[in-house]
Amino acid sequence: MEEAKIIHLVRHAEAFHNVDGDVSLHRLFFRGEWRHLSPRLLIRVLRPFWRHFQAWLLSFFIGKASLKHARARDQNFFDPKLTSNGWEQIGRLRKIVGESGIDRRVQLVVVSPLTRTLQTAVGVFGSGEIGSPPFVAQELCRERMSVRSSDKRRAISNYAPMFTTVDFSQIEDDDDKMWNPDTPETMKELQERITLFLQWLWDRKETEIAVVSHSSFLRNMLKRANLLLPNCQLTTVRLTRSGCDFRFSDA
Repeated sequence: MEEAKIIHLVRHAEAFHNVDGDVSLHRLFFRGEWRHLSPRLLIRVLRPFWRHFQAWLLSFFIGKASLKHARARDQNFFDPKLTSNGWEQIGRLRKIVGESGIDRRVQLVVVSPLTRTLQTAVGVFGSGEIGSPPFVAQELCRERMSVRSSDKRRAISNYAPMFTTVDFSQIEDDDDKMWNPDTPETMKELQERITLFLQWLWDRKETEIAVVSHSSFLRNMLKRANLLLPNCQLTTVRLTRSGCDFRFSDA
């Protein structure tokens, strides 16, 4: 019988950057958000272009220091927390995983070490409760990193007291060494990170695992760029391996 693992994928619940943050053209046209186009959504689409234009003006007339300053102005979305709607989404998904028995079958919950994913993982799978699975934070399943501060994490020493039942020992650096305010992660770098993550998952002894991560990371891991992954919804897949290649199929 072919060796396989069952993986339950969960995108984090709605966070504040999902409500007021930028919207890319990819999201607008290829993920269908144009159907709900409104003045507010249009502003969120055009805002990055306006900021880049402002940054170019500052760089041209004032200098590079101002360009760096302009790129770092989005601190309002630094490692955002969940919205009240996000917590409601968690309540609904927690009921689903409880009624389906997934919460009793999952042997491990792997979670990206950002506030929104940690809150989602603990809220859905009940960290610390009797019978709940162990939780491990893993940087390899972080979001594809842009220069936006929403992709930057806090120091692990800040998370540990808030999420006491999550094992952070897989993360070597207390401060965030992966995020760069000037250089986004390339697609090649992301794919290399995905391969390392899948190898890490495959080497684990657990055969049924939940992964709480982010939309861009999950879409690229599944190699389905236009897949719509709503906040806090669960997708179950079967992970197999053929030689050096990892494959996903419907579970």
